[in-house]
Amino acid sequence: MTEALDILEQALASGAEQARGGESTEALERDMPVLFHYFLTLTHEPLPDERRRTDVFLRSLPAELFERLSMAAAEVLGASEIEDDEMRGPEFLMLTMYLVGSEMGATGFNARDAAMVRFELRLAALVELEKTRRAGIARRTAPYTILRMQRANR
Repeated sequence: MTEALDILEQALASGAEQARGGESTEALERDMPVLFHYFLTLTHEPLPDERRRTDVFLRSLPAELFERLSMAAAEVLGASEIEDDEMRGPEFLMLTMYLVGSEMGATGFNARDAAMVRFELRLAALVELEKTRRAGIARRTAPYTILRMQRANR
């Protein structure tokens, strides 16, 4: 558990802290539970690097956290307007940034606003695919990766 707290503290120091105004890991767990789960998952069962990380992470989310992420994805895709936009705000953006960074094999990356919007839309679409899979609708899909759309457009 000490290792998990170390990773959470590092994550807070590298960006999450700025978004939450320097709050503690308890505040991160309370206010950004999906992002907290992402950091915690890195310590308990290491996620694969690069292109399989998003796939493994989305499939491993507990139902209640996946529902939170799913509501944010629906809002990003314009399928619904949610009054409570906490997930759509910094949590969804930061999760997108961490997943894209890990898929790129980089600890950080620079993306313009238009690129980040494309990344967020791609993550939202992948969440919708996972939602369909969880509903029992069998579809043949490649591993979920945020970068696939980007690489196809080059």
